[in-house]
Amino acid sequence: MTFVFVLITLLLAGCGAAGPIMLEATAPTRPDWIGKPSYPMGGLSYYNGLATGAESLDEARRTARQDALLTMAQEIAVEIGGEIATKQIVVDDQQSVDVQISTSARTESVKVEGVKFVQDYTETWRRSGVVYDAYALVAVPRAAIWRARCDAKGHVLLAFGCDGSEEGVCTASHQDTVRAALSDAGLILLPDAAAPGDPAALAGKGLEKCAAQVIIVEVSAHSLESRGDEHYAEASGNVRVLRAGTGEEQTAFTVGPVKGGHYSKADALKTALGKVLDELGAELKYKLGE
Repeated sequence: MTFVFVLITLLLAGCGAAGPIMLEATAPTRPDWIGKPSYPMGGLSYYNGLATGAESLDEARRTARQDALLTMAQEIAVEIGGEIATKQIVVDDQQSVDVQISTSARTESVKVEGVKFVQDYTETWRRSGVVYDAYALVAVPRAAIWRARCDAKGHVLLAFGCDGSEEGVCTASHQDTVRAALSDAGLILLPDAAAPGDPAALAGKGLEKCAAQVIIVEVSAHSLESRGDEHYAEASGNVRVLRAGTGEEQTAFTVGPVKGGHYSKADALKTALGKVLDELGAELKYKLGE
């Protein structure tokens, strides 16, 4: 329902009314959310936007909604020390928006899901001519804001496992090799690593730690036949990259088997592991590098 506001002005001696005149509005009073900063309520975060002096009501509404979406995007960007790299945000049929966020290290496209336009409020004014002001309130699930913030950060949780068949074959240096390869690929690793396990559980743990991805790397080595004093072994490695939270598999590959030999059984296993880790590091840089 449209409420018409009439400003009664006495026109004396040919003098007109000074200042702008509100001609009509979509409610008798402005909603109390207008002018408020973003705020949480329940499981949602609310953002408002405004447009002034538009030439049509449709233009005013579109601009106000866009302003609310940009406010949301800017909040996500500021929280990670970045800025939004896009000036136009479009809501798709699934109520999702894509936002480009730039930091000093990277530009990341993140998706914010569950966007809902809650309310529009418009006013028609006579200023130098008839113009339109609009205000828009947008609600977004707080979980979606968290997800987008983590995607924008681009952090990775590594889950590393090593099976060397014999005690002492697997060492901390093997995980260090993998971490170095991922860093060389341009990935930002969380300081803590996880042990391989159920992928869904690892994906959930990754999102809890605000990672964008979980990378599961498992290497193993086992002994082969011996020839006199020479011992032989072979090793292989498997990599799975999951989206944190959903567990969606984004890529997977295997390296090996690679063989190694030495005068001791343990050293043969270590040699094979070293070779497969070298190949694995090269593949990680090639497949995951920016």
